[in-house]
Amino acid sequence: MKLVTASIIITLAFAVAWTRHRVNQWESWTGNLMDNLVEHPILRWTTNSDTADLPNVVRKYFQAVLPSESTATIIHSVSIHQEGHFMFGSSWVPFEADQIIRAVSPPGFVWDATISMTPRFQQKDLQKSLLPTMQVCDALVDGGKRAYLRAALVNVFDSIDAKSTIEEEDDKSADEDQFLWVGEAMRWLAEAAIVPTALLPEQGMVQWHPLAGEEYRVALTLNDPRTGELQSSNRHVLSVQLQVEFDPDTGFITQVTGNRPYEREVLDQQGDLFPIFTRKRTSWEWRKWVGRFSNYERVAGGMSIPRTLQAGWVNDDGEIELYFKGHNEALVYSMTPTTTRFTSYQTKADTFPQPEVEVPPAVIEEEIALS
Repeated sequence: MKLVTASIIITLAFAVAWTRHRVNQWESWTGNLMDNLVEHPILRWTTNSDTADLPNVVRKYFQAVLPSESTATIIHSVSIHQEGHFMFGSSWVPFEADQIIRAVSPPGFVWDATISMTPRFQQKDLQKSLLPTMQVCDALVDGGKRAYLRAALVNVFDSIDAKSTIEEEDDKSADEDQFLWVGEAMRWLAEAAIVPTALLPEQGMVQWHPLAGEEYRVALTLNDPRTGELQSSNRHVLSVQLQVEFDPDTGFITQVTGNRPYEREVLDQQGDLFPIFTRKRTSWEWRKWVGRFSNYERVAGGMSIPRTLQAGWVNDDGEIELYFKGHNEALVYSMTPTTTRFTSYQTKADTFPQPEVEVPPAVIEEEIALS
């Protein structure tokens, strides 16, 4: 009996130690991704914000979300604590997430979430809960050229571990390896509404295009992070574009839509005979994706940003099936002071930019309080 008890204690101790080890590994990995994102050299940085050539509705948007002295500050990045619900199977389950969105060239983000696997669990410090959870990390890093999607059950078993890299010389536009990158790049483009100065064309990351016959809807395109220009026609998979809809009264962005890669699991035929040994493979297809933004608030610094976000896929019947409902609980913006002017410049990725007149001041952090 004593031997059995000792064996159980040793097994439990090993399980706890192994879980703690995996937790430390996960935290170290996501921490390194965030450091990579924030510390990557800046390719282009300017305080110019000439919107004269933009579509009328886009000019109205910048007038609505940026302070009148919009040339005074440029957002470098924002750290977000987010809470909400995620569709897990057929049930909504709570999640907590910490995210960093980079708002200067090259673009990127890291989203590190803890998702409950218990639908009825109340969201109270989910990240420290002893109930079953899943860790999920979405990321676009390494100068906007590498995407990650990783999920781990209770920090122990990796259920998803995918990455996608676009190389400097890459003509394989139909390669399935690029679909993940397209999806993550599209996520950054949609969530840039939280860092509105990133949407100024002078920052070198996006371009706005009018749509014929549309007064309150325009196209927004992400520049290729390898070149800083629009994607060439022979790389159609790498072209990331959204249609952006604005509120006619407030001028705020309310919805974005676009064709986004959707990963679908397909069962191999032998699974019909031996279900327990079923192997799954993934198949990519293009589906219409929708992002919604609401509950705008004017925060310190004079910016207006959306506090509530939703995302979903459009099914064959044209109905939106939401899978994500998020709420930005706390934000910390890193931005440039208002007293220093910058010179526009562009350099190679492996060198820190050297301005012609003066070095940009140290980035400062300002906590944005939300009621």
